[in-house]
Amino acid sequence: MLEFSDFLVLSFMSKVVIIRGAGDLASAVALRLKKSGFHILMCETSAPTSIRRTVCFSECIWEGEKEIEGVKAVRINDVSEISNVFADDKIAVIADPELDCLSKVDCIALVDAIIAKRNLGTKKSMAPLTIALGPGFTAGKDVHAVIETMRGHYLGMIYYSGKAMKNTGVPGAIMGFAAERVIHSPAAGVFKSDLNIGDSVRKGDVIANVGDCPVYASISGVLRGLLRSGLEVTEGFKCADIDPREDAAGYITTVSDKARAISGSVLECILNCIWKERKSASMHHAKSSSLQNNADFSAMQSSSAENDCVDIYVDGSCNADASAIGYGVVIIRDNRVYEFSGEVDDAESCVFRNIAGEIEASMFAMKYCIENEIGNVRLFFDYSGLQDWCTGAWRCKNALTQKYKAFYDSIKDRLNVIWNKVDAHTGNRYNELADKLAKKCFLKHVGESEQV
Repeated sequence: MLEFSDFLVLSFMSKVVIIRGAGDLASAVALRLKKSGFHILMCETSAPTSIRRTVCFSECIWEGEKEIEGVKAVRINDVSEISNVFADDKIAVIADPELDCLSKVDCIALVDAIIAKRNLGTKKSMAPLTIALGPGFTAGKDVHAVIETMRGHYLGMIYYSGKAMKNTGVPGAIMGFAAERVIHSPAAGVFKSDLNIGDSVRKGDVIANVGDCPVYASISGVLRGLLRSGLEVTEGFKCADIDPREDAAGYITTVSDKARAISGSVLECILNCIWKERKSASMHHAKSSSLQNNADFSAMQSSSAENDCVDIYVDGSCNADASAIGYGVVIIRDNRVYEFSGEVDDAESCVFRNIAGEIEASMFAMKYCIENEIGNVRLFFDYSGLQDWCTGAWRCKNALTQKYKAFYDSIKDRLNVIWNKVDAHTGNRYNELADKLAKKCFLKHVGESEQV
C-alpha cells in the first residue's frame, strides 16, 4: 500500500504536473495541485483571452505574475527557469501552446484544461498520465481520463472510458439567469472598456465597445469577468460575465464552486494512478527481492535461457543550476554488479538538464551491450521517455531526442531491449544506486564491481 511517506519521497521532477491552459478552471486545478505538494507548469497562448482574470494565472503572460488565494505564479520565458520558480514555491507559467516543453520536462501528468470543447492535439502518449476537462475527448483513447465539467449531479465525475456530456452552450443559472449572464461581442474588432472586474452595472449600460459597436449589459449585477481591453475579437466572442447576486463582489477573487469540484477530481485521479503504480511496483519489487534471496537464483541466472541477458539500471541527475549533469549505470552480469558514472559535457544537451543524463545513461548501457556482444538486456529506468522515444510513443521534438532515437534504431536489430519502468526513490536498491552514481557527475566511465 502507498504510505504517506512514500509520496513525500517522490523525486523532485516526477512531481511536476503540466497544465495546458491557464484560464479559471485550469487555474483552480493548478491551485489545488500546488497546495497538495505538486510542482505546476502551465502552458498558455502568447495572448490569453480569459475573462475571469482575477482567478486566472493566465494573467502572468500579461503582467508577469499573479496571486490567487495566497498562491503565486510567475511567467517564465524558458523551461530552464522552472527549478528556480519551484524553489521559490511558485507556479510557473509559460507561453507554449504547442507543448514544446514536454520534451524538456519530466512530468507525472498532463492536464488539458483549455476547455475548447474539442481536442486541440492532446494525446494519451504525451505523458505517463493524461487528463482532459470536459467534452471533446474519449477517455482510454485520446487521454487516460476525462473529468465532467457540466454542472449538475455528475459534475466532477472521472471517466476512465467514454466521454463527458456534450456542451449545451448555456452557462449554469444564477438567480434564474443563465445565457443572459454571459455577454458576447456584437461585431469583430478591438475590444475596449474603461470598467474593471468588480464594478456594478445596470441592465442596458454600455460596458465596452468593439470598434464603433457598443456592448450592453444584459442584466444588472457585478462584472465577474471582463476581457482585457485592447484585444482583437471576432463576432460572438465571449467578452464579459455578469453575476446578479448582491454579494457577488465576494466571489470575484476566489475559485468558483464548479472549478473547485473539478480540481478535486483531477487531484483524485492523479493520486489514484500514483497509488496503483506504486502498488504494482511494490509487488514487482517484492517478487524481485524474493528471487534474489532464493538460493537457486544464481543457478537460474546462469541457465541457458538467460545466459545472454543482463540487467541494467540507468538514471540521470543534475545540480540546481544545471552546471553539472551526470549519469549513472548499474550493470548486473555474471552475478556481479558493475558501477559506471560520468558527466554530460555536450553543451547543447545540457539545456535539457537531468533528461540529458537519463538519455546518456541509456545510450551508455546499450553501447556496453553491443561492445560486449550481449543480445538481450533488461533495462530498468524511472523516466518513461527513455522507452517512449525509442518505441515512437513520444515524438522526438529536439536534437537530443532525435539523436537518441537514431542511435536506438541503429542498434535495435542487434540488441533486444526489454523495457522495465520503475518508480524513482522507492527503495529499489539498484535504481537508488544508479541515482547516487549520477550525482557524482565528474567520474568518467570508470567503476568497481562487487559480488552480488
